Amino acid sequence: IFNEIMEVINHDGYNQITPIIKVADYCNFTCDFCRYPNNPNKSLMPFSTFRTIVEKACNYNISNGNYQLSIIFHGGEPLLWGYENFTFAIELQKELIQKYPKLVFRNSIQTNGVLLNDRWIDFLSENNFDIGISIDGPEEVNFHKGPTGNKIVLENIHKLSQKDCKFGILSVITNAHAGWADKYYDFLVEHNIHSVGFCYCMYNEETKITVSNKILTDFLKRFFIRFFEGEYQLNVREFDNVFRLCLGLHIG
Repeated sequence: IFNEIMEVINHDGYNQITPIIKVADYCNFTCDFCRYPNNPNKSLMPFSTFRTIVEKACNYNISNGNYQLSIIFHGGEPLLWGYENFTFAIELQKELIQKYPKLVFRNSIQTNGVLLNDRWIDFLSENNFDIGISIDGPEEVNFHKGPTGNKIVLENIHKLSQKDCKFGILSVITNAHAGWADKYYDFLVEHNIHSVGFCYCMYNEETKITVSNKILTDFLKRFFIRFFEGEYQLNVREFDNVFRLCLGLHIG
């Protein structure tokens, strides 16, 4: 199975793999840092391929005594794979659980959030998905170029919050975030976002980099002060990883 179809996280010492399955090879966004806007191959993964990946991953984990499989639905924009395929994916998991009663699935999805609606949100909530939304903060610093800006994405984030879905955001930090750490923190509080991960230094054809070391350092330092001194309950992936390393714990 090639990288264009699937990536694998191999948990050394934990005898398990986590497939990152790219179910859609295109996207409805046109972000500068991403290869998908210029990708002529607008294809969706056949369900038979998805089944093969999941069954092989299950067999590998179970053969190593691990009865858990975490699946990350990715893309492109994974919701383009379609509601029917996602329902088939859940039915496949139920089928495998019947075969291996101790088997536990954990499902995650990384989406830009525009295609979410009540039907999708109910489905993701009912099937206990961890949901990641790609948004970079307030409109002025948002690097993800969607058809309506932040408006629909934020409306859907509010719906996720009302449904008590497990969700967080993933943000690309760029030079536009210079001096915005306080406003970014306030943005999270305003929209009831309690989990965030940062991405930076993404490849760009013209600049080769999207954020300078100084701007990134200043942003992270100021944001950490707000995070540390604030009373708002917030999980920051990068800070959590540093804390774990300092304590000698596994990063997972």
